[in-house]
Amino acid sequence: MDTLEILRGILGLPMSSERLRDQLQQFHTTEHTESTTKIYSDAVYTNYFDLGMSIMYVPKADYRPRTGIALDHDKLELRNVDIYNFKEKGGGKKQSYAAFAHLPLFVGGPDDETLKLDKDTTGKEIVDALGEPSRKGGGDGPSGGSIGIWCEWSNLGLMFEFESRGPQAWEMGKDSTWNTVTIFAPEQA
Repeated sequence: MDTLEILRGILGLPMSSERLRDQLQQFHTTEHTESTTKIYSDAVYTNYFDLGMSIMYVPKADYRPRTGIALDHDKLELRNVDIYNFKEKGGGKKQSYAAFAHLPLFVGGPDDETLKLDKDTTGKEIVDALGEPSRKGGGDGPSGGSIGIWCEWSNLGLMFEFESRGPQAWEMGKDSTWNTVTIFAPEQA
């Protein structure tokens, strides 16, 4: 089973799932991979900085997680996985993610095209293989105040983020490599 299939296969599992733990163990590069957990009322994030991966869990309707109170792992469902392709320019309190070590990912696109996603894959290569995204945004405004561009293929359950920002963001974005891929449940047609 390839990496993308494994990541897609854990979507929707409860945080308490033994299958989830077993699948995540495959990504650990050492026996004791550390994680940090951030708790919000509408989501819980488990961040694996050394693995270049972050996992978002959402609570079931009748549950609201709170900091300082033990989490009910049965009531948290894995919604998406972020994998990273860069080391954040750290500084201050923000911890940096390593690049995801389990590349390449192979993504099937339309017309039997397959995208081989590695650390050097550009926006142009992604669009050439997957076709036009169903949604896109970002890149507006002055370079200091805008967010990077992003492209989403809802039918594939993938969103790519790029560092390209500012007034020329979309023109330069085609040559930018991806920063983050969010893997989520594909929308059904």
